[in-house]
Amino acid sequence: MLLSYKYRLEPNRTQAMALSEMLADFCGLYNAGLQQRIEAYRRRSVSVTYKMQAAELKAAREAAPELARWSFSAEQQCLRRLDKTYKAFFRRGYGFPRFRAKARYHAAEFRVGDGLTIRKSGKRLRRRSRRDQGALAPGSAERLQIRNPDAANVASGTSSFTSRSPVPQSPTEP
Repeated sequence: MLLSYKYRLEPNRTQAMALSEMLADFCGLYNAGLQQRIEAYRRRSVSVTYKMQAAELKAAREAAPELARWSFSAEQQCLRRLDKTYKAFFRRGYGFPRFRAKARYHAAEFRVGDGLTIRKSGKRLRRRSRRDQGALAPGSAERLQIRNPDAANVASGTSSFTSRSPVPQSPTEP
């Protein structure tokens, strides 16, 4: 069963600054990737793909120390986000990807095992939803999306696990 939960984040001042810096760096990476795609097409008529940009990411991290402090796979997710935007543009035929302002870059995505670890300290995270009260055990999330700490202080997690209580099924007619 695949479930999605929202958690309220309450970062202290230092953590909020770090989250803001991370989103600003990811925004810079997104804009640099977009600029690279635009320039490559203008100058050489070459379409840059996600694989090409992901291969260059390691060298970019060595050249820019501000990128090296964040998770490599989270930065790959940022490039995948840009690739997804490009594919949507070519599928629809309109809505060319735009450069993002730091104030409008709201989310970063992490995957378990690739940059996301939930500490197993015995504490449980409480869900915001009142409909399904309970707790999610640390380490059971598969992916986590952290949204701008200045705006909503929200982390959305997607988990795949077996529910403790059976999910009510809709009645079927005989």
